[in-house]
Amino acid sequence: MIEHISAAQYRAMIAGKQKPHHFANVQKGFHTIGGQKHYFQSKWEVNVAHWLEWMKCNGTILGWAYEPKCFWFEGIRRGVTSYTPDFRVDETDGTQTFIEVKGYMDPKSRTKLKRMAKYFPDVKVDVFDTAVYKGIKNMAGCIPGWIE
Repeated sequence: MIEHISAAQYRAMIAGKQKPHHFANVQKGFHTIGGQKHYFQSKWEVNVAHWLEWMKCNGTILGWAYEPKCFWFEGIRRGVTSYTPDFRVDETDGTQTFIEVKGYMDPKSRTKLKRMAKYFPDVKVDVFDTAVYKGIKNMAGCIPGWIE
């Protein structure tokens, strides 16, 4: 699995000199979930990963992966040329769903999702916004590892 951070960012994290993120509630960092260590971009991503692992252990899904695939928008030369969803979920019926965890939808994120729909219409992408996240958070007492 390729880490999606620069070498300089990685060295800064190891040295404890990582710059604080401009969103106060964001807690970037390495977490091991389901035996896999990943660098998550936010507390929401960590908690969704814990929820997915819980669903996997309960047999609701077959499995999940964090940032496993990058989709390239062929022919696009400027702006958003690719998109990497936060999670891939392997469903019990053999299909796959991608999840984008998004507390705030900025213009670049909107463009990525619009281009996904245009260039990859058969790929299902679910956006986990504040309402979806709060629904999952209601089950936090059942989900091991949940971060408050």
